[in-house]
Amino acid sequence: MNRTIIIIIIVFALGFYFGGTNMLDNPKKCFPTVDYTKYNGVYFGNGIFACKSEETCLHELGHAVDEFMDFPSHTQEFADVLDSFCEIEAHPACELPGINSNPLAGWGGYTEAYAEVYKYWKLWGHLPKELSSFYGVVYAD
Repeated sequence: MNRTIIIIIIVFALGFYFGGTNMLDNPKKCFPTVDYTKYNGVYFGNGIFACKSEETCLHELGHAVDEFMDFPSHTQEFADVLDSFCEIEAHPACELPGINSNPLAGWGGYTEAYAEVYKYWKLWGHLPKELSSFYGVVYAD
């Protein structure tokens, strides 16, 4: 079984539902010291996240993939490739604060962009070839 399938199974088993109860429906059961109900989604680490919609779940799953891949979003290589990609392509991740010379405004940056690219890959069914290696995907030439 490949690593991507394994992480998805673990993330959904631990993150999306915890003890059979959606984490956002009963936050005190799962993390009593964290008030995350004001957010659409939050990633806690180790494959555990909470979310209120499919799109938000995909975004938070993108953070889990980033962690599983040893945080490629934290590398200068990812930042450089994403900035170059954003110069020639229109993609929602390119509009985030802190990306491609957009000013950082409390939320955003390359970690959020990584999760957004993942989300749109799953929604649209297309991962840009320029970014594929950061997600463990290799396209044949």
